[in-house]
Amino acid sequence: LSIKVDPSRPKTYLKLGYAWINKGDTQKAIECFNKVVELAPADDPDAALARELIKHLSEIKWINGAGSANDLDLIGQE
Repeated sequence: LSIKVDPSRPKTYLKLGYAWINKGDTQKAIECFNKVVELAPADDPDAALARELIKHLSEIKWINGAGSANDLDLIGQE
C-alpha cells in the first residue's frame, strides 16, 4: 500500500510525529514537529501544538537520557 502525502502541509508532519512517538522514537518525532513549526503560519493551532510537543518531548528526552518515550503515553491521537 502506497500513500501519497503533500510534504508542504504541516498536518502531514504533525501526524508523522505522532507515529514516531508511537514507535518510541522521540528524536524523529521532534524533527517532524519542528517541520510543522517551519511550515505552518505562526498563528496556526498546529504550530502552537507542535511547539508544546517539542517542549515536552525534549523534557522527556532529558529526564530519560535515552530519548525514548516508550514507557509514557503522553499524547492522544487526533
